[in-house]
Amino acid sequence: GRPASDAYILYFTGDGCTVCRTHQEPALAKLGAVRIDRVDAIADRTLADRFHVYTLPTTVVMSPEGRALHVNYGYATAPKLERQLAEARGTMQAATA
Repeated sequence: GRPASDAYILYFTGDGCTVCRTHQEPALAKLGAVRIDRVDAIADRTLADRFHVYTLPTTVVMSPEGRALHVNYGYATAPKLERQLAEARGTMQAATA
């Protein structure tokens, strides 16, 4: 099965972000079994600043160890996120092989 620590996504959003609701959330919903940590970019400025989030939505694909591997400013399609997640998972498998 899936390892306990898997690649995951930080999803930066905000109340006034229409594209988040109309585009980003449906795309994230297509991804299947992946942990998505939803972050309010306005409320959690510290975390948002760490990833230089000035555009919403922003999605960050994190490695299982918690490193940011891919940062997408603006809308990211499901296929793009799938590819980035596969890469993030691949780096982990390569490390343990």
